[in-house]
Amino acid sequence: MTPAPDPYPPGDHLLRDLGLWMSWHAGPIVRGGIARSANVTNPSGSVVAGALSVLVDLVGGGAAFVASRPHGIATADMALHLTGRRARGPIEAEARILRAGRSTVVAQADVRSGDELLARAGMTFMVMTRPDDSAGPRPFGPDDEPSLAVDFAGPTGLPVPYREALGLVAVDHARGEMEIGVDEYLHNSFGALQGGAVVSLVDAAAQGALAEACGAAVESLDLHVTFLALGREGPVRSRASVLAAGPSWGAARVEVHDTGRDGRLMTVADVTAGLVTEVAGAAEVGA
Repeated sequence: MTPAPDPYPPGDHLLRDLGLWMSWHAGPIVRGGIARSANVTNPSGSVVAGALSVLVDLVGGGAAFVASRPHGIATADMALHLTGRRARGPIEAEARILRAGRSTVVAQADVRSGDELLARAGMTFMVMTRPDDSAGPRPFGPDDEPSLAVDFAGPTGLPVPYREALGLVAVDHARGEMEIGVDEYLHNSFGALQGGAVVSLVDAAAQGALAEACGAAVESLDLHVTFLALGREGPVRSRASVLAAGPSWGAARVEVHDTGRDGRLMTVADVTAGLVTEVAGAAEVGA
């Protein structure tokens, strides 16, 4: 007898500490959220890009999963645009499908806190066709019951600041060299490093390199991330190249490699970052 697969996520997991919840609705539309706390915010009060990337990857993937049935999906790329605004209430996202084809699904997700737009993301998912089924995706029809909901919230919430919870280790800030392990706490459903954790590494690498180049702390505002391979062994390491830098903004290219697999290139990303300061009760991007 084949043993039943272990439930995902396990009891001790990033998604549970973030207080992630999701619900599916006709469209398909997927809504979800994470708990607001000081441990998921930047010094300016805005929400860290990595935490938002975990949320949009899950809600976007949830919508793409429905749109691609009966096949599976994997995230191919993500463009995440942040407004630098503070979260003053629950952090919630809504994802919808822009296009569902035989080989790819494109989704868009908005993240809000009340009426405040925190981020918008565009994602492309690769459809993984099952070998025993040549049929195309089955659309979400009026007879489908949009009642599925999950709540992964753990009992304590995120106990430490977000990057500390991920176990991110700074090797060389100026070079954007950061490391993260591939352990069960950060696994996706494939048993590899969760996509949002990879984006979190990219975010930290770009911020470190650009802070040195700009001479001031900056926050990631636009990230375009392309996923090339899963991180299965680790440690996973980033390296950033500064493309441009000024007193209030900068741009960097980040590469991510799985050192446990002979340095296999996993991810490439382009990141723009800027100064974000607290002005009149809302975060404003420095000019």
